[in-house]
Amino acid sequence: ESGDYVALLKITSDFLDAADKLPTEAARRMHRLELKRLLSKHYIAQFARMAGTGAQRDLAVDVLRRLGSDATEILMDLLIETEAMAERRGYFSALTRMEDGTEIIVHHLEHPQWYVVRNAAELCGEMRLVNSVPRLAHQATHADERVRRSVAVALARIGTPEALEPLARMLKDASPQVRIQMLGNLDGSKARPLAMPLAALLQTEEHPDVLREVLRALGRIGTPDALLALRRVAQGEVRRFGKRIRLQAIESLGSVGAPGAQILRGLAGDTDPEIGFAAAKALQDSTV
Repeated sequence: ESGDYVALLKITSDFLDAADKLPTEAARRMHRLELKRLLSKHYIAQFARMAGTGAQRDLAVDVLRRLGSDATEILMDLLIETEAMAERRGYFSALTRMEDGTEIIVHHLEHPQWYVVRNAAELCGEMRLVNSVPRLAHQATHADERVRRSVAVALARIGTPEALEPLARMLKDASPQVRIQMLGNLDGSKARPLAMPLAALLQTEEHPDVLREVLRALGRIGTPDALLALRRVAQGEVRRFGKRIRLQAIESLGSVGAPGAQILRGLAGDTDPEIGFAAAKALQDSTV
């Protein structure tokens, strides 16, 4: 029986290839509609299982992508139901290739089970689904930290202006891991409006790993506000920070380019030899 499904998968692929070669969009659409009429959800589900694992995975994913939203819905159901990690990875990977039916993924952000919301959030981030931002923002205060971590990463990866508002709120999340995950995924060019909130966070944040991620994010952002915050930390103006945090600020300045190099030149002559050496090295690395 499994051999019959493989044969049907290949026939379906050939049918879709033939549709793609038709001269008009109307003819292609009619061809695909006829295929959908002949192909029940039972068979699409069998193709979806092949996408999870096995020798036909690549062909199955290609066929499912062209079958549209029905395939997306079935893949999402399988991702929720299966407990086998290898299959889950296969279904997740297949879903990231889908073009139609992404609203089905977004809809699962309202699911009552925490792990379903987490899976949906991870998919939204991986696929950069801009239309998921309002529902992701709603889940930014989810009771389960694992969900909030995935939501934070998704919003950071999407990075639209609408995503930055809930991200700014998540800078104050009770869990350091949520803050670390979010900060580590911030795109410097998209996150420029967060430079001031990040600089303000340096005044209150106590967790050293979070502080290091804040400084790295400021380095990627590289705006004047970000540079000012990095300079103050690197020069030791913020008394509560020890040498490790200062060294991280110096490393971050090295990633900024010419504006950071100007600050590093001044730090290269610091009275603390370790600070001076780190600044000289960051300066050298930034000009290589």
